[in-house]
Amino acid sequence: MKFYGKEKLKAYYLRAQYRPRIIDCIINPFFIIRRGLFVSFRKKAPLLKGKLLDFGCGRRPYESIFTNAESYTGVDIHHNDTNFDKYVNADVFYDKQTLPFESESFDHCFSSEVIYLIEKPDEIISELHRVVKKNGLLLISAPFVWDENWTQYDFCRYTSGGLRKILERNSFEILEEEKTPSHFATIWQCFLSFIYENPFTKFKAFRLLFSIIIIAPLNILGIIINLVVPNKKNKQTFYHNIVILARAL
Repeated sequence: MKFYGKEKLKAYYLRAQYRPRIIDCIINPFFIIRRGLFVSFRKKAPLLKGKLLDFGCGRRPYESIFTNAESYTGVDIHHNDTNFDKYVNADVFYDKQTLPFESESFDHCFSSEVIYLIEKPDEIISELHRVVKKNGLLLISAPFVWDENWTQYDFCRYTSGGLRKILERNSFEILEEEKTPSHFATIWQCFLSFIYENPFTKFKAFRLLFSIIIIAPLNILGIIINLVVPNKKNKQTFYHNIVILARAL
């Protein structure tokens, strides 16, 4: 029973990190950036029906929001790095070049925060176009303002124009584009990240306590301020993530 309780808590914590509800701002130091992504994905997820491919699935944190998908296939790579591979829960692994699927195997594709980890993005976007049916949708996101992540695999940051160009030259038509979160919220999240990543919180035993005591009140303050400051939706030039919905031509 003790083990079951521990697993339940771990599952709750993981959900709160990637699919945060408002209340989860008390335990999620990255609430602002993760909430922005989650809300954007949740609005678009119902459009992705049938057979769905999650490219660069990692832990598959967003699988549950794709309620209209008939099947969900996660694909990722082996790094032979325990610090990386422990975060991967894939059905299929690929060789970093060719996806092991027949052409037009999937109705739609989802890819969250992965393309910046790919050294040759055109090759992979072309592969995604190959395995998705004509008129199939691609829901993809990429970071613009954020720390280096998995430094040895982190190759770039994408502006909205940069990601659009890669998709368009690989035969995807851009349907929707969204920048998350607002300009102010992006600045505030950077400030919170700076505080959270200080040497004190390198000790795991203190991380959750530090989030509740220090980060939670600041998260709440940032949410309140963001409600009253001017926010030119999708017109800001400073944001954490770009989310694009595209169609395969």
